Amino acid sequence: MENDFTITSIIPERAIPNGEITIYCEGLTLRRDTELGVFFDDVSARIVGASSERIIVCVPEGIESSRSM
Repeated sequence: MENDFTITSIIPERAIPNGEITIYCEGLTLRRDTELGVFFDDVSARIVGASSERIIVCVPEGIESSRSM
């Protein structure tokens, strides 16, 4: 089953490696079997926390500074 949701904003717009960003969204449905993945240039980010309204991730090492959205 697909989980169609919309990203409404990413705060902050720029972050450094090991910094945290928050991805705000609408329509995200989380269940025990939900698999989430957040990637920066094909590098997986560690998810710190998630709810139906936001996902908090740690920016992985080795990512060049760039705008997140």
